[in-house]
Amino acid sequence: MTKKGFFFLAGVLIALGVLLIPVTSLADGTAVRTLPDGATPGSQFTVQVDITGATAGAFGGINEVIPAGCTYTGSASSTGVGVINVIEDSGVLNFILGGYTGSDSVSYDLNAPGAPGVCVFSGTVKVVAMGHPENIFPIGGDNELVISEISVEALVINELIPSPTSPAKECIELFNKEATAVDLTGWTIEDLTGPVALDGLNIPANGYLALQQGTDFSFLLNNGGDVVTLKKGATVVDKVAYGDGNDGNVADNAPSVPGGQSVGRWPNGADTDVDNVDFILFEEPTCGAANAITDPNIDAIRTLPAVVNPDEQFQVSVYCMGITPGGVTETLPAGFGYVNGSHSPNIAAVVQNGNDITFGWMAQPGTFTYEVIAPATLGDYIFTGEAKGQGVVSGVEEIVSVTGDDTVSVQDVGTLPNVMFALANYNVNEGNIKVVEVILSQPGTQTITVEYDTVNGTAVAGVTGDYTAQSGILTFAPGDLSETFEVPTIEDFIFEGAEMLTAVLSNPTNANLGAPNPTTITIDDDEVEPAQVWDCPVGPLALIAPYPDRARPELAGTYLTVDIVSDTEWFQILWLENEATQQWQIYDTRQTIGNTLTQLQPDECYYVVVSEPGQLMLY
Repeated sequence: MTKKGFFFLAGVLIALGVLLIPVTSLADGTAVRTLPDGATPGSQFTVQVDITGATAGAFGGINEVIPAGCTYTGSASSTGVGVINVIEDSGVLNFILGGYTGSDSVSYDLNAPGAPGVCVFSGTVKVVAMGHPENIFPIGGDNELVISEISVEALVINELIPSPTSPAKECIELFNKEATAVDLTGWTIEDLTGPVALDGLNIPANGYLALQQGTDFSFLLNNGGDVVTLKKGATVVDKVAYGDGNDGNVADNAPSVPGGQSVGRWPNGADTDVDNVDFILFEEPTCGAANAITDPNIDAIRTLPAVVNPDEQFQVSVYCMGITPGGVTETLPAGFGYVNGSHSPNIAAVVQNGNDITFGWMAQPGTFTYEVIAPATLGDYIFTGEAKGQGVVSGVEEIVSVTGDDTVSVQDVGTLPNVMFALANYNVNEGNIKVVEVILSQPGTQTITVEYDTVNGTAVAGVTGDYTAQSGILTFAPGDLSETFEVPTIEDFIFEGAEMLTAVLSNPTNANLGAPNPTTITIDDDEVEPAQVWDCPVGPLALIAPYPDRARPELAGTYLTVDIVSDTEWFQILWLENEATQQWQIYDTRQTIGNTLTQLQPDECYYVVVSEPGQLMLY
């Protein structure tokens, strides 16, 4: 439309206004411009102007000065008031409007400049009615729009679901921490198998995008662990390793993910570049929405030493479950002092207010520690505390008391006792149980523990061995002097002579190791020494014994076959009584009847068959 045509049309509209509405004084009205929080270079954005208070039925227009570098897309719309025409002239947009309704809104789209900067807007609204002077008022509200490149650090991999519950699909969630939407054209997502393009996808400002397996990416997330990487071009924007996924440092991997659960950042978007700090498991996946802990399941359990010396510095530990977000506030007993900076590194912050020490958010579940100094005054002292946690979806905060140990006794402990075996040597008959005594050099004033273990010597532990291995922890209550443990021995009915093992004490608490330690346990064989022993190194093949040409020993005397003992599972002895008739006699330990060979005699040749290599002991 030419300017001449425009003024003619405006005149017609004004003339119609005279016929349609009563002419009264024009209301001043107000206009407010709304701009987006920001835009990226070259992106399209929408400007909205809301007009209120203009005289209903009056006509007019909007004049907007377009910031340098911005271009009008040709798209405009309205609610309530009609946009009759739009004229762009020397960097100014003129919107010619129909009759006002009293609450009107006009929107139009612009393309942002191609380079970062600040776009400054200005404009006015004109209200016209026949017989009245023009009423012009400025447009208020937003007048500056920042054009900036999106920070690649603002996009993170926020949640992974490698093994969803059917029929759900594997999912990778992206989170945009910027106030500007991001076009993912030119971006890729990949695991160790290769990249997949994300062209055509967009992630809203401060919003989430769920990438579904089979739709948005083709690879499969490994249940046991994987490495997922988000890239913009060749630039790595974010990388997450979970389970046994090897990114070069599996020690800081996020946890492996049980079926039906997800692993995600907590709080949402947290990014310290240490995956086992930033990520926790979620029982209820929320791919495409904010990660949430719906049930805090808060628990905090304190562990204290039972007894400490006056002015002693000692450690306190607290196991936490569900302290996310939140923290633990410990109230120290009067006279105890917190050691600044002594908290473990998994604590984000510490705030002290008198005897109240608040330990800030930590990854859950887990244990944190801190140290305190006991007072000089003897006595029993009580610790108290509380833990907080909040369900993100429910918004309900829960507070529970810290449980576990709450009392520590400040005593003059003095010299620690020695813990040792009562004897340097013990003897036990084969097949019996030996009770081994462990003693203290003096009564302790606090609980004492010590570990014990048996160690093979010539005696070997095992079902087919000489004894049953033993290990454990002995606990001495304050005032106790003696504790015991048992070592069972095994009867094998084989003469082996005396065999030995040792028992060792280690890792005492609240005591020192003394002597004797270790102690020797001798297992005395209750079997009679055989008159002769045959070595049978091959089984189950038959061998000849005695047989001079095979270097087999001659029989030293006559032996009853029922008195022969072997360490093999079974054995068999055969004797050729009559070579002409091939008449054989046999003794087989596997049968109770049918044995015809009752004794062995010197100067005879016998065949021996054994189930496995071993010995025959002749009595």
